[in-house]
Amino acid sequence: MRAARRLDRDEEVLRSAVAKSTAFLRRQEGFVRRELAVAGDTGQWADIVYWTDLAAAQRAAAAFGDAPEARDFLALLDFQQTTLHHLRSVLSEDKA
Repeated sequence: MRAARRLDRDEEVLRSAVAKSTAFLRRQEGFVRRELAVAGDTGQWADIVYWTDLAAAQRAAAAFGDAPEARDFLALLDFQQTTLHHLRSVLSEDKA
């Protein structure tokens, strides 16, 4: 995703918006965790949300846009530069 403005320079705005929208996600059945990452040189963001299954992810995605808690977060996005993908994990490794 791409933010409508360089949020790495206004991280508190982003943190507040993410916290509000994460509160919504936590209430959704199947939510596991959320990670947010940025490529500092390009301003490109990745918002990675883990779910127990695809159906839970799709239900949450369908409801997210109407959730009052998501408004501030969605207002930060440049929707012409943002895409949503539901991905299936093929490998996950942790430090042994």
